[in-house]
Amino acid sequence: MKRSNRTRVRSAPRRRISIAALSSALILLSLFASSIVSAAAPIEATVQCNNPWPLRRAMFMYTHSAMPTATLDAIADRFDFVVEGYRPDVEYMLNRNSKLKFIAVYNSLTDNYVGEDSEHQWLMANAAQFGIDGEDAYIHFWEDTVVELQGQNITIPGWNPSPQAGDPPANAVNRAEARVPVYFASLARRVTNFSSPAVRSLHRAYNAARLNEPLVGGIHPGGIMFDNSANSALQVRIVSGGRVAEHPLHTQFNSSEFMDWYWMRGVRVFLSELRTYVDENRSAFGGRQIYIIPNVANVPYVGSSSWEESYVNPPTAHILSLEFEYNPTRDFGASLPEIIYNKHTQALAQGVGLFETGYVFKSRAGLAGSFTDDQAIMNNLASHWVHRADDTGLTATTYLLGVNVWDAASQPEKWAKNLAGAFDVDLGKPLGPPYVIQSGVDGKGNDYKIYGRPLTCGFAVVRHREPYNGDFDAATAVTFDLPDEYSPIDLNGLELRPVATWTLVNGEGQIFVAPSGVGNTLAPEAPKNLREEKN
Repeated sequence: MKRSNRTRVRSAPRRRISIAALSSALILLSLFASSIVSAAAPIEATVQCNNPWPLRRAMFMYTHSAMPTATLDAIADRFDFVVEGYRPDVEYMLNRNSKLKFIAVYNSLTDNYVGEDSEHQWLMANAAQFGIDGEDAYIHFWEDTVVELQGQNITIPGWNPSPQAGDPPANAVNRAEARVPVYFASLARRVTNFSSPAVRSLHRAYNAARLNEPLVGGIHPGGIMFDNSANSALQVRIVSGGRVAEHPLHTQFNSSEFMDWYWMRGVRVFLSELRTYVDENRSAFGGRQIYIIPNVANVPYVGSSSWEESYVNPPTAHILSLEFEYNPTRDFGASLPEIIYNKHTQALAQGVGLFETGYVFKSRAGLAGSFTDDQAIMNNLASHWVHRADDTGLTATTYLLGVNVWDAASQPEKWAKNLAGAFDVDLGKPLGPPYVIQSGVDGKGNDYKIYGRPLTCGFAVVRHREPYNGDFDAATAVTFDLPDEYSPIDLNGLELRPVATWTLVNGEGQIFVAPSGVGNTLAPEAPKNLREEKN
């Protein structure tokens, strides 16, 4: 067999199936049964690597009722932080002295629920301390405007207290009537304003107050996850009218001019100032490290210069929550692994971490091909290992959820996949950046690039879907040589027999470990791919 001349550090000899792999498989079968009878075993690395780089993980925990103790133990032993969570469960996990470091509370940044919402009431009650009116915390229409929300056309009167000849109609009786609504036809959610130092100080004071509110048993938040924080158009369609009262030239809402003023010179400044404030004023938070975690979704496109301009230069976060990112079946672009790696490397160098939330896609509407549950999850995991930026010596890092589930209590079987043994496999420190193993044209005429990532104790490969309408059925399959013999890993963490070649369809990925060098005849034989395995 042809072997490369590349020097690779091998791990110590390993078991074919480790305690962790068996434990994870048992958890998948029993953890969320109607009666939980045993807790998850303490983690032992599935692959013992002598230059470790285990996954760092985080999760959303929008639960409102108690979860089984076994589940809480598994979360606390594997995840660095959680966003929200049923408060007694959070207390139990943080008191276990395990891996879990902090809980982040939730807040929607670019809009508030008005009425009895506590944030709205706080802003109204405290605005005068900052020399402003409570209404300054919101964006208002300058002219009568018709908006579409949830399929309904609704008229929002404009606010123009000093009309001039030629100004459009503006019939609001007070400023509150002119607040810009988003999302719901009930008009419950209104757009927040960050256009002046005073109003940014007001918002900062509210969020600082939240961070000092005990959650349970003397436990305070370690951060805030700001939802709806992406540099993208806000969620309302303008039918007519739409000019904005606060903008100096009353520009059109959601226009490029508006977004530059509202987001780049408002929201971005607020986030950057808040990050600096919590870093420089730890004494105001009992000495705690506070993490600012805006959810920036998947916009702007990570390959554009607008991405780092929006979030990294200057730093707007300690951790960017990347909702929807990165799935090689969903996210098309043959060069994406290299693009993501380079952009994430820039972010980590600026002290900005990343949180990939792990949306799993088995199929795409109108495209031929599908994956099993396990292979779809493996695709995400492999993509993460390929583009994961080296955080050696840095304060920031990259986190992965694995399988995105907002409420683990309501979708226990789906969430249990997050405990699969493959997530406990440590492929070791990177030996270099991702690189193209093979490129060409597949059987359906699609251009492709297969990226590989050399790691101390393993290897990872991914092929991001290309083009935007590219199928991912068997006709797109491409076989390629690995740089050496490696043992593929299935989702349960089972190490299969070493192989020297592998096959990927469009939008697929796989992880491998370096074989121990001893006879491996007891391990199951590896297929050319794992996508046909039963769940």
